[in-house]
Amino acid sequence: MKRLFKINIRQKVLVGLCVFMLGIGALAYISYSNLVRIELKVSLVEIVDDLSNIALEIRRTEKNFLLYGEAASFDENRAYIERAFALLTTIPPTLNLPTVDQPLSGLREILRAYAEVMSTLTTRPGLDAEARKALVERLRENGKQLVERSKAISKYERADILRINHRLRQNLLTSVAVLVLIGLAAFLFMVFKIILPLQGIERSTARIAKGNFEPMPVWNTNDEIQRVMEAMNRMVHELDKRRDQLVQAQKLSSIGTLASGIAHQLNNPLNNISTSCQILMEEARAPGGAGMENGTGGDSDPAAAMAARMLANIEQETMRARDIVRGLLEFSRQQEFSPASIPLREVVERVLRLISSHVPPGIEIVTDVPADLSAVMDLQRMQEALINLLINAVQAIGAPPGEIGVTALRMPGVADEPDSLLISVADTGKGIAQEDLERIFDPFFTTKDVGSGTGLGLFVVYGIVKQHRGRIWAESEPGRGTTFHIELPLTQDG
Repeated sequence: MKRLFKINIRQKVLVGLCVFMLGIGALAYISYSNLVRIELKVSLVEIVDDLSNIALEIRRTEKNFLLYGEAASFDENRAYIERAFALLTTIPPTLNLPTVDQPLSGLREILRAYAEVMSTLTTRPGLDAEARKALVERLRENGKQLVERSKAISKYERADILRINHRLRQNLLTSVAVLVLIGLAAFLFMVFKIILPLQGIERSTARIAKGNFEPMPVWNTNDEIQRVMEAMNRMVHELDKRRDQLVQAQKLSSIGTLASGIAHQLNNPLNNISTSCQILMEEARAPGGAGMENGTGGDSDPAAAMAARMLANIEQETMRARDIVRGLLEFSRQQEFSPASIPLREVVERVLRLISSHVPPGIEIVTDVPADLSAVMDLQRMQEALINLLINAVQAIGAPPGEIGVTALRMPGVADEPDSLLISVADTGKGIAQEDLERIFDPFFTTKDVGSGTGLGLFVVYGIVKQHRGRIWAESEPGRGTTFHIELPLTQDG
């Protein structure tokens, strides 16, 4: 039974219109039937009035015949009787209503009996006085009944016309009252089922615009309005979550800016350390420099040899730190899109140096990138894309052990299409559910816990790949890892 009322607004409006049209149709049918009935009654009254007038003429000619015995009066009486019979036989079947069918039949019998008595009086002149007197009494009684019966029928039909007319007025008034109630019900339906809920939605949108993400109360209307309210609440929930993610992204952006400044400040101390180390190494190689020539210190002085090896290690690690700082500065610096032909292995090596501190022991990164494979790309942006993919791979693996593979190969073109570059980043992590694969490149979509990700990494990667006129897709199976494929044109012509 409840499902009967779970219909949408369109269906409710259609039901209301059908009920309204049925009501109008029923009113029209009843009114039309009553009008037709009145028309039939009026026609019948006209006929009965004519019969009543003929009955009066029959009585008049009867009196003349009985008083004067004129043959002309008898002929005239006979003619009126025939006219009465003819009038009764010409009544259409539609006028033979149940209320008058029996009275009209009685009227015919009275008229027939009257005609027989009148005929007896004229055809049997030798009747004695008593018999003639009895026949005259019967004739007068039949004539009286004829007049009274016709007047009674006419009176009854006129009263019935008034009753029908009264009933018709009552039906009209009732119909108007029902229409007013239907209109009132439609007005209340519009107010409580459409207008008020829409006003609630309007207030909620205004509240959302001011930053208030409280869910709105849902009206139990079982139609589109309720579904819109529920969708609004889902949207509010998503907006609230996206706001938190935007705040987190802003924090990360601030941290990136801070890291850029720190990297810039570290550059000078690293230069001083490198310069000081080189001076010490040159001093040690000079004549009389404690025998540390060629960084060995000779076999005669183990301490000098150890110092030479330490200085070499300091120089090597300083150069490594400078490369990391330089990479951070290049990564954080905003530049115009400037593609150039770059060896892909060089980009991958830069990325691995930058994320080395994010890769825990036990997670191995295996690369297979041909040294002669180059493509036209923006170094900073492609570096950013690979960093995001590799960090996501590390986070997908979680606890060691695990393996991340970075491969690249040249894809031959099909038909008239040019060759392309295919880069694949595969991990042995937990994988991605099939229902989430279609949404992983949407902004702010993330399967990580709140505070663990912004949902912008893959969105940024998608934008970078599209900027290079390439395409990116993912293949994943829960529990067996994920592989991201990036296909790029080898040139950026056009």
